[in-house]
Amino acid sequence: ALLDIICSSPAQSSNPGDYIAAHQEEFDRLVSLGTRTIRYCFAEFARGGQIGLEGHIMALACREIIPVGTHVHDIPYESCLTGQDWFDQFAQLARSHRDEMGQLELEERHSYCFMALEALGI
Repeated sequence: ALLDIICSSPAQSSNPGDYIAAHQEEFDRLVSLGTRTIRYCFAEFARGGQIGLEGHIMALACREIIPVGTHVHDIPYESCLTGQDWFDQFAQLARSHRDEMGQLELEERHSYCFMALEALGI
C-alpha cells in the first residue's frame, strides 16, 4: 500500500526522486520496516519485470535500508536503467559471494545477499 501511495503522484514527473519527495513520510515508513520491506521487494524482483516506477522506488528503498559499506553499494545505481536491473546486478554479486565463501558464510556475513538468493530460490 505504501508503494501505491508513493507512485500515485506527482504525475507530471518521471523522476523517482520526485515521487519520493512528494511522499517522504510514506517512503520513510517503507524504509523503517527494514527486513520486511527487503523481503517484499526481493520477492517482487524475483518474479521479474519490475521495470517501471515501482521498481525504482523499491530499489531505492532497499539501497536506503542496506547499510553503507556492504557490497550492494558497489553497484552504482546511476548505471541501472531500472529497479529490476539493479536487483539483477545485486543477485549476480550475491551469487559470486556465495561461490567464493559458501552458503553458510554468505548467510552469516552478507545477509542481504543471502536474502536475494533465497527470494530467487537458489
